[in-house]
Amino acid sequence: EFVDHFIMKLRMVRFARIHEYNNLFTGDPVWTTESIGGMGTDGRTLVSKMSFRYLHTLTNLGPAPEPNLTVLWSPRMPIGFRR
Repeated sequence: EFVDHFIMKLRMVRFARIHEYNNLFTGDPVWTTESIGGMGTDGRTLVSKMSFRYLHTLTNLGPAPEPNLTVLWSPRMPIGFRR
């Protein structure tokens, strides 16, 4: 639930801009980058419960144009994360 509300706030950022900004930068997207997993240099996984919460947000909130969620794939990631 916490992550869902965070993502909803990120979706509202572009609507919180002042009118002058929108006139100057029409169509300017909001770029938000969040690393939610990965592999350490020693080969251990950096996937946590919070990583699963971020991915589950796609199910809870459905698709939207912003923020973008990009998943970088590795066959060495935990099987539960890859599903």
